[in-house]
Amino acid sequence: MGTRKQAIQPGTKSAAIALCVCSCLLFAQSATAQTSSGQTNAAVRQPLTVVKNSDLDFGAFVAGTTTSEFRIDAVTGAMAQLNGNAIAMGGTTSRASFTATGTPFQQANIRRSQNSINIVRDGGSETMRVNDFWLGNRAGLRDQILDASGQATYFVGGKLRILANQAPGTYRGTFNVTIEYQ
Repeated sequence: MGTRKQAIQPGTKSAAIALCVCSCLLFAQSATAQTSSGQTNAAVRQPLTVVKNSDLDFGAFVAGTTTSEFRIDAVTGAMAQLNGNAIAMGGTTSRASFTATGTPFQQANIRRSQNSINIVRDGGSETMRVNDFWLGNRAGLRDQILDASGQATYFVGGKLRILANQAPGTYRGTFNVTIEYQ
């Protein structure tokens, strides 16, 4: 049997390559771009303002012969003697009260700047310490949501330390609280 050779005609080879390239192009997926949209948001809140309604006032005392401590409860406003033999003489006692006003239904938290201050006798240099500032609202919460009118009231209590034989007089000092959006 003889071998038979086929003759390739000129131009057939390039036609086969062209057919191959065309079929590859037909089956190749073309790259396409698609567009989608996103949104951007920004909230502008009403500035938060804070107004002091009342001061932290421990009332009047007669100093004892031992160091005495009294606490005003931030939630109830009640004062209690923790130790010592100083005598509470009445007068006005109150927890401090602050009202924050801002954007309705936003969370606003109260924080203290310091936990201990010295109050100084008017006309003198004697001091008494006020510390353990207790912050909260009527439920004892420091963090709360502003109501529908954009307000929340916060209370501050603390502990007063009267030294044995403390010098008579009126003692005053300042403490700071911060109320901020969260």
